[in-house]
Amino acid sequence: GQNTYWLSTDSGLVYWENGKSQLFLPPHVTHGDELIFRKIIPLPDSLLLVVARKGVFYFDIRQKTFLKSYRTVQGNGNGLPDTEVMDGWQSKHETVYLSTRMGVWMKKANNKYFTLLAGLSNGAPTNLYMGITEDKAGVVWSNGL
Repeated sequence: GQNTYWLSTDSGLVYWENGKSQLFLPPHVTHGDELIFRKIIPLPDSLLLVVARKGVFYFDIRQKTFLKSYRTVQGNGNGLPDTEVMDGWQSKHETVYLSTRMGVWMKKANNKYFTLLAGLSNGAPTNLYMGITEDKAGVVWSNGL
């Protein structure tokens, strides 16, 4: 509705409706400071892609619950390095892109793991990428420092 908002905050994912708020955190997270939520991307089927400092999460707004998570912690097994996520995007082809302090990472819809797209180890000029987005033609853009 007109007075309904989803907010990404340093406390967690917040649902705000008519002046009342409800805080949501992924399983096994006790406080939003562990993650610092940075961006919310609305997806089809009432899903949100929530980008945080230490990973990316899928949230179902109908069920008001986190469904999947990909954390950037050592030994996580999803392919992401133990580093800070700066930004993220899901393309129209359902590929998830993350810009991090250790390169740009991607996970195609049917893959279980993230792989390095651009970083020093594969010939890119930097490891630090800040923003990421996709244009109308489907080209993904990321800015490095």
